[in-house]
Amino acid sequence: MPLPIRGFVVCVGYDDLLAITLPRNAIHLSEIVVVTTAEDVATQKVVSEVPNARCFVTDAFYRHGARFNKGLALEECWSASGRHGWILIWDADIIFPDDMSEQVKVEDLNPCMMYGAPRLILKDPSKWTPDYDWNTAKRTLDRCYPGYFQLFRADDPHIAQLPWYDVTFNNAGGGDGYFDTRWPWAEKMKFPFTVLHLGERDANWFGRATKRADGKEVEGAEERK
Repeated sequence: MPLPIRGFVVCVGYDDLLAITLPRNAIHLSEIVVVTTAEDVATQKVVSEVPNARCFVTDAFYRHGARFNKGLALEECWSASGRHGWILIWDADIIFPDDMSEQVKVEDLNPCMMYGAPRLILKDPSKWTPDYDWNTAKRTLDRCYPGYFQLFRADDPHIAQLPWYDVTFNNAGGGDGYFDTRWPWAEKMKFPFTVLHLGERDANWFGRATKRADGKEVEGAEERK
């Protein structure tokens, strides 16, 4: 059974990875909203094939001359979709564990805490297969609670003041870090399970620049580095 949690994920040019992650993650969530652009028809096609997923299309990523304003795009999506219930922000290159919906007991969660999850890194996503052994991936230490997995209640008083994400960054970096600081350290917790990150970490702040899952270069990659 899916958890009573709505997922929000930004995907622009990540259709190859979303095709891997979305159908697997969608079984754990009641609904997934994929924030993308009108031009990214490949992402829209991937989303159309997952019953409980839908697209929110916006040009906010590049508005006001920004190179990739992830925060503004998410804020626009939340304002349109409604800020209520449990919400999970996750990245398009993240796979949840198969038993996540069994490990997360929503009724036991603290509505005034933010929850994260440690991640394993599969640096070369072309090596991923459905039977990939997660034990062979490298575990990474994230001292903070980055935006690849942020679970929270929309009515948490820590985020009563809007916007949730900082909308002034002209790239994908910083917005999730600001959101993380809305909770004091003692009111954040990481789940005991790990998620799998497909590809390099700390990259693509200005849009997709890393190679696709099939090893091919992304058009315009140099401009986004």
